[in-house]
Amino acid sequence: MNEIKSNESNEAAKTTVTKTLLSNRHTMYSIESNLILYPKIDEEYRCQAEHPGLSKPLRAMAMINIYRQPSPPVIDGYKNGDIINYQEKLTLKCTSINGYPPPTIIWYRNGVEIDRQSTIIQQNGRHEVYNTLTIIVDHNDNQAQYTCQVMNSLTTIPLQETITLNVFLFPTKIHIDGPTEVLLSDDNDSQEPNIRNIACIDPPEMPILLGVENNRATVFVGEIFKCKCVCYGGNPRANLIWLNQNDREISALSTTTGTGISSELVLRPTANDHGQIFRCHVIHPTLLLKKPLEVFFTLHKKT
Repeated sequence: MNEIKSNESNEAAKTTVTKTLLSNRHTMYSIESNLILYPKIDEEYRCQAEHPGLSKPLRAMAMINIYRQPSPPVIDGYKNGDIINYQEKLTLKCTSINGYPPPTIIWYRNGVEIDRQSTIIQQNGRHEVYNTLTIIVDHNDNQAQYTCQVMNSLTTIPLQETITLNVFLFPTKIHIDGPTEVLLSDDNDSQEPNIRNIACIDPPEMPILLGVENNRATVFVGEIFKCKCVCYGGNPRANLIWLNQNDREISALSTTTGTGISSELVLRPTANDHGQIFRCHVIHPTLLLKKPLEVFFTLHKKT
């Protein structure tokens, strides 16, 4: 008769032996071992059968996986507030761990699905799933929202993380201001060089807000709240002003920052400010006859 062993000696195993008489001459033994489990973690179980007629034991393995929700997604390769150049290659990796069944990871751009090719890695009983997205940044990616969404059969609402790209755009054209013809003087002693000024006019980029998420700020009444508006690019340099929902200008401190300008709004909200809209407005010569550049947020009181 063979012998069956379980590698989990601390679990209660029940073994049953059945005898069958063959041709009224030979007895065949069947042995069955049942193991009662109360798993708390993903774990591998092995059953081993030994017999004098075997050159080596027979083994079988079973992997016990516990159903669980995946962890919230984490995006590597870019974080909100970073700046990336136009036509630059950008690789975004979204990762979720410990979910079972292994979750599906989907990339969205401005709410439209663009990729769901996930890779699953299983190591030491842990599942790691990731989806890598590689793009060449275009001018249409400025302020585009890339969302990584994670779900499996246990997630009633998909888990997700969103980043907003800030793309550094280069000037697209220049023009020359000045006369095309000049009067040549006969007096060599008094002749002055004719100088033509070249003006490179470049519109600024769309401003971004630091200190708020999804155009919403939630603060306690009476608590000091700060929000910074940043605008890059533009020649000449742009100016920023803050306006309330009644188009009344609010005093704020502006600072030049390398290739851009920032303006910080400082508020001490009252209860009456709940639901108020505050706008950061860009002033620039190239925008006089165009749609204005501005961003906004809505103030909500925290209860």
